[in-house]
Amino acid sequence: MPHSYEEIDSIFFKDGYELAKMIVGSDTSLEKLILLTRTMYDNIDQLIDSFTGRLRKDEQTLDCKKGCSWCCTQPVFTNEWEVAYLRQFMRKRFTGDKLVELKRKAEQKNKVVAGLPEEKILKNRIPCPLLHENVCSVYPARPMACRIYLSSDLDSCIEEFRNPTNDKYFAKLYEFPFHAGRKMNEGAAKWLEEQGLEIKELRLEEGVIGEW
Repeated sequence: MPHSYEEIDSIFFKDGYELAKMIVGSDTSLEKLILLTRTMYDNIDQLIDSFTGRLRKDEQTLDCKKGCSWCCTQPVFTNEWEVAYLRQFMRKRFTGDKLVELKRKAEQKNKVVAGLPEEKILKNRIPCPLLHENVCSVYPARPMACRIYLSSDLDSCIEEFRNPTNDKYFAKLYEFPFHAGRKMNEGAAKWLEEQGLEIKELRLEEGVIGEW
């Protein structure tokens, strides 16, 4: 992969922008935003499947697997249309009692981190309220930030978890999917802003406890 991501960033920003333009247009209804989110997730998942296939072919390491949840204690930032997609999934997947439980866990985490300076939020390590027995309970609907977080070194993830305030330790991530997903989201957000939609960034737990 290239050392400079300027060209790649431009390509995926344009992809996100054009997807939003094609799917949403000037109709920023909830239905269209959910369709946009599903399409973007499908696209990035296909990209990551191809990327991980290339890793296997080149005998490179991918240490992410089901049951590994070291990164699931970090703050996850998302946007309102991703939250809408997640809520739709949760309503279909879970019973009323389960939804109440998940919201309660989200409220507990939010009480701890709400009002903290951004630096402390980023260093906070509280399990995601949607994590169950080290497995994501909403995996098919997980936000973009979770989809593009691919580690090449499990030990680096563990060290970062154990030493969140020490900048010496950081998870060794593959940059290509990280850039691709982030820029795709930014491109879509740009189109939506041009249609007059205010784009708000949320922590995942804020989205779960908000008005449904």
